This record gives sequence, C-alpha cells and structure tokens, in this order.
Amino acid sequence: MVLSQTFRAMIQSRMKVGMRNYEQDYPDTDVILFEPDRGDEEMFFQNVFRYADRTRLAEHAYQRTRRDLLMHSAPLGRILARHGLELRLDVLRDSRRTFVDSVRERRRRQQPVTGRLHKALDRLETALAARA
Repeated sequence: MVLSQTFRAMIQSRMKVGMRNYEQDYPDTDVILFEPDRGDEEMFFQNVFRYADRTRLAEHAYQRTRRDLLMHSAPLGRILARHGLELRLDVLRDSRRTFVDSVRERRRRQQPVTGRLHKALDRLETALAARA
C-alpha cells in the first residue's frame, strides 16, 4: 500500500510539472485534464498490484469517468466541438455499460471486415441524427 501511495505521489508531481509546461509551450491550445476525485477511497486505497483489485478499480474508474464526463458535458462539448469532436451522450447515459463490454466492442470494431461495417454504420447513424 505504501508503494502504491509513493507511485501516485511521484506521478502526480510529474503531471503538475508537465501541465505547467504545456500551458507555457502551447498557450493557445485546449488542454483537458481528467483526474479522479481525491476523496475517492475506491481509487486511492486499493492494492494495484493485485489482479482482482486492478479489475475492480478499472471498472470503478470507467464508471466514474463516464459520470464525470456526463456531468460536465456542456462545457466539454463546447471545447471538443472546436476540434470537430463530440461526446456520445447515449453511451455516457447507458447505465448497463461496463468497462469489459466497452473493450470487447472496441475490439469488434477493429476487426478487418466487421470493423469497416461498424464504422460505416456509425457514420450513417451520426448523419441521420444530424438531420433529425
């Protein structure tokens, strides 16, 4: 547990320095930083060296990230729109969605044959939604 806390402190320190450098080196860019809530005991008091804890932690982080993205969707949406991107609110609102399911879906979409079909269907769905 002590080793985990030490790694987290080192990573946090390096991240802060890196973020300051981004602000100085790229003053006219949008930088969005996602960080877990410091009071989230599930995130910070698990043994990341145990497989069962890592699996549970990944699911927890995935669900919290989806929740936070949805909660801040309006300001994030404006920033992302400047770069031709958008949040999938339907995905963020889907309470049945899990991390494992999302990984499987991503793999399926990257298959040589079915991946192209899924991407084409995604583009069609987006175009139809834009017309509605």
